[in-house]
Amino acid sequence: MSPGNLYRYFPSKNAIVEGIAERDRSEIAADFAGLDPAKGGLLDQLEELGRFHLVGKPREKAIIALQIWAEAARNPEMAQMCAGIDGTVEQGLTAAVAIARENGELPVNLDQARFLQAIFMMADGFFCRRAVDPDFDAVAGAETLFAAMRGLAAVMLLPPAADEQP
Repeated sequence: MSPGNLYRYFPSKNAIVEGIAERDRSEIAADFAGLDPAKGGLLDQLEELGRFHLVGKPREKAIIALQIWAEAARNPEMAQMCAGIDGTVEQGLTAAVAIARENGELPVNLDQARFLQAIFMMADGFFCRRAVDPDFDAVAGAETLFAAMRGLAAVMLLPPAADEQP
């Protein structure tokens, strides 16, 4: 399809980006909805999803994401679209981490807010590195990311409650 023909289906560039963002948000929501403790460890399932989105998708997806993030810094509509995707990811991760804490995969006293913040920052950095560095080894980067995620889960713990202090 020619670029000009796209405008038969979308009234503007923003509408095209909105369509892409909504498609991606829906896909991500479905991916998180498919997580199931009966299918194995949730951390393993999250890694599989991460590899699918971070490594399995073409590098151009990371480039487009970076361009959209840059536009979101100055365009409130784009910022709102990005917030919608981030909200979907946050909801999915929050639910998965809560279940992993309940089933003993993650420490019960995990500082979930800080842990999720760290995951977001690492994943965003991964996308940026993949977008700007054509020689970036996404497979090795994903291994590093997921090893760091598991390591952080062991040390990002809430302080003991006052009544639990020795």
